[in-house]
Amino acid sequence: MNNLRATIIQVETHDKLSLVTARTEKGIQLQVMVIDTPQSQPYLHEGKPVNLLFKETDVIISGHDESSLGILNRISGRINRLKRGIFLSKLVVDTEAGRIHVIFHTAIIESLKLEEEKKIWLYVKFNDIMIQQS
Repeated sequence: MNNLRATIIQVETHDKLSLVTARTEKGIQLQVMVIDTPQSQPYLHEGKPVNLLFKETDVIISGHDESSLGILNRISGRINRLKRGIFLSKLVVDTEAGRIHVIFHTAIIESLKLEEEKKIWLYVKFNDIMIQQS
């Protein structure tokens, strides 16, 4: 499980949904959709510290910036470690938001010609990130 420490900078609420924008310790903004409100969860307020959690399998990777992909949460980084498996490969990526672990299909890793030290982009959908009170 990936865990990025962040601070909430904006909360927009409608009915029982909240769109939360948080800034990581390194200044990267990520958006998260939660089925909670500031009234039901007291930590969903601007200025509150939180942990942004997402699974290693929830990360989409690309060899270049895909601005047209339709995913707002994108982070660039360099592959620190790459361990290829038969079906799945594990990557450790040092990003501007912190270290992120990724598990991805080995065939895609090979087709993108990924290797250690290569720059890549990571994408995480706003509904794949969980917020935990810090």
